[in-house]
Amino acid sequence: KIVIKGKSAHTNNADYQGFIDTVAVEVKEKTGYDPYSYSMKIYTTMDREKQDEINKIMSGKNYKWENDNVDAGVTVLETKTGEIVAVGSGRNSTGAKSYNKATMMKRQIGSTAKPLFDYGPAVEYLGWNPSHPIIDDKHTYSDGTEINNWDGRYKGMISIREALIDSRNIPALKTFQSCKNSDIKTFVTNLGLSPEVASNGKLHEAHAIGGYTGESPLTVAAAYAAFGNEGYYIEPHSFTKIEFDKNDKTYKLEAKKTKVMSKDTAYMVTDML
Repeated sequence: KIVIKGKSAHTNNADYQGFIDTVAVEVKEKTGYDPYSYSMKIYTTMDREKQDEINKIMSGKNYKWENDNVDAGVTVLETKTGEIVAVGSGRNSTGAKSYNKATMMKRQIGSTAKPLFDYGPAVEYLGWNPSHPIIDDKHTYSDGTEINNWDGRYKGMISIREALIDSRNIPALKTFQSCKNSDIKTFVTNLGLSPEVASNGKLHEAHAIGGYTGESPLTVAAAYAAFGNEGYYIEPHSFTKIEFDKNDKTYKLEAKKTKVMSKDTAYMVTDML
């Protein structure tokens, strides 16, 4: 039995199956018990109203998809608590324990990486601010490989705020190269991200523009939430309490909250965004 914000939802309710599967996986990871085979009452973090809206988007009722082959994964978090309030597990998911695109898939995150791998660390460790100047001109990776902007043009001297607004690749790479690689690794791993770490302990420079093995919608949402939470990262979670029917025991989840950047950094990156 699943309790959603004080209201029950049976596990055969297809409208909420993606969220229920999210809960089931986390419960098994945290307790070792599978809700599909062990009797328990789970108090989830799902917000029914928000979940219903995500369902309407995924089904095409409130959003026009290009075609039926286009798929998506969606995670909606409560910034201040880390609670998962809604998921879109996939447009073509069917039945229980289907592949969950909100939590399981890994995709390159592209320019979404820039505040995480570039500007966030520069503000935190180098003392940069949104007005910090940077030159957008012809540039290469450290191995000599050329990098280009999305429009094939250069803007010359601009601020990192403008560089982020216009999603310029060259300033992003220059910012990445200006930071200590170890600082970047610390910054992003503290945000729950999983970068590619080479045998020498470093992150390759394509991380600057999101070119690595990737993340899920859940891990990216949780990382970004730290900017809106005054620099605190909270482990995302889908339930708050479990009552086991067989032994009358109760498991209460205490979400881990970690200070990962200064309040000033969180404010400035949020302001840039």
